[in-house]
Amino acid sequence: CVCVCVFLCLCHRLSAIALCHAQTRMRRQHVHGLRQADFAQALQQAPLHPAMPSCLRHLKRELGCDLKIVSDANQFFIDTILGHHGLGPLFSQIFTNPAAFNLQGQLEIHWFCESPHGCERCARTPNMCKGTVVRQLLSQPAVPRKVVYVGDGRNDFCAAANLRK
Repeated sequence: CVCVCVFLCLCHRLSAIALCHAQTRMRRQHVHGLRQADFAQALQQAPLHPAMPSCLRHLKRELGCDLKIVSDANQFFIDTILGHHGLGPLFSQIFTNPAAFNLQGQLEIHWFCESPHGCERCARTPNMCKGTVVRQLLSQPAVPRKVVYVGDGRNDFCAAANLRK
């Protein structure tokens, strides 16, 4: 089974509209002294549901699920939270917006896709069409019999709509 999870960063989740302004915000926060360690500390305090870590471990270790993340957050946020909770090794792939700190210590977030993707279902998230990601995953030669998709956002509907029966 493959379980595609939508990673929820409850502390500082980037909405699709906010992503368009993310670089401006990151520059402003950098100017005001917010550094990588400050981001990491805040993200490590982001609460996960108490059952989430054991549920993910059970899916991976006991049921043999191939866990993947499709998120319109960003790589730094996801890696930081997963690392803090020891969950990173459970996931085989993470599809999200690239992000890294530049030499000046400012977090730079880039779009997952080069240009707006044009999907009408995902129009509010021009940086990523999760349905496209799911279609690409399902087109791979070794597609498992069962795929489970979990999501809570408008563009998660697009991804779920691309699942087969």
